[in-house]
Amino acid sequence: MVNILFLTCTLVLAYTGAPQPAQEPFRLSVEGAGSRGALVFSASGVGFDAADPKKSRRWPYHELKQIRVMSEHEIAFDTFEDGSRWRFGADRTITFDVTEDAVTSDLVAFLLEHIQRPLTSAVLPAGIGEPRARIDAKHLRYQKGTHGTIAIYAAGLAYEATEPADSRYWRFTDVESILRTSPYTLLINVYEHGSVRPFAFDLKAAIPDDAFDEVWNQVNKPTTRTGGTASPH
Repeated sequence: MVNILFLTCTLVLAYTGAPQPAQEPFRLSVEGAGSRGALVFSASGVGFDAADPKKSRRWPYHELKQIRVMSEHEIAFDTFEDGSRWRFGADRTITFDVTEDAVTSDLVAFLLEHIQRPLTSAVLPAGIGEPRARIDAKHLRYQKGTHGTIAIYAAGLAYEATEPADSRYWRFTDVESILRTSPYTLLINVYEHGSVRPFAFDLKAAIPDDAFDEVWNQVNKPTTRTGGTASPH
């Protein structure tokens, strides 16, 4: 009996200690680029397995200028490919509608882990923890603004809007600059859709000095360039 118990315990320990299989690539059923199909996200890049094989594509992540998660049901790729011949120098953007399931927070976290170029997302990534500060705000737009909350996380900033499509999450490294023009106004410049885009906010309460200083220090953290010289972001 003792031998049986020992063998059972050994097998259980061996099983729980064994390495777990690698996570399968993320898949989304989509429609775009002239066909239905599936987007497949792996550690090395993203592929479009189209129902029409002639329209299938593969992009290593470094071949994409930016991935923009526009909502749970829409995702766009800004590529280095030439766009319309009528727009000189314009690159091509390919947009996909998610037809089944949705873009999840786990997928956004996966992309942030594997993409070095800027990424913007209307879906918060998984695993970012609790925000260090939250400030109610209004996003000022050309037409109708939206209401929401500025949230400061350990690795980035979020605007969590009442209209989900206006929500954003940015890593600090993807923020070009941040400016507090008064205790109740905030301007965040980010890289989005091929240019630096300003997001202007009216704050409903003053942002605490220590919270703003923390964000400013993260955005302007010194970086080391090739050759060993340190320069601001």
